[in-house]
Amino acid sequence: MKNYHTSLSQEILLIAKSQENTSPLRRQLFYIRQSKLEKSLDSDDLKKTFWINIYNAFYLIISIDTSDHLSIFKCKRIKIARSQFSLDDIEHGILRKLKFKLGFGFFYNPFYSNAIKMLSVNKLDYRIHFALRSITLENTLIDY
Repeated sequence: MKNYHTSLSQEILLIAKSQENTSPLRRQLFYIRQSKLEKSLDSDDLKKTFWINIYNAFYLIISIDTSDHLSIFKCKRIKIARSQFSLDDIEHGILRKLKFKLGFGFFYNPFYSNAIKMLSVNKLDYRIHFALRSITLENTLIDY
């Protein structure tokens, strides 16, 4: 059975890749209730699928409007479940389990918001950093 939220993340990624209008899907992401998102993404595999697709899609969307490569990662322009995230929040807070963006990022950061803490993966997968770096170079669709 397909997961609604991972399917939504795949759809927004496909539309972002074709450089079409993603506004209706981004609106859906914003109005998702965080409690429903948490229940739907009940395993680390589903969380990684959803968030890697979202990361990839918003990297494409934001990079069209932003010429400064560094600000792409820091700008909180991703609106999901009535919260705002940056690409760094998704990578280091959610996918890398609340780590500092410092060196190798092995240190726990207690200052992340409750939304990020509740949506983050349960077990850190050290391959995430390399998967996300390759996303910025060549865009791929993650399918679960």
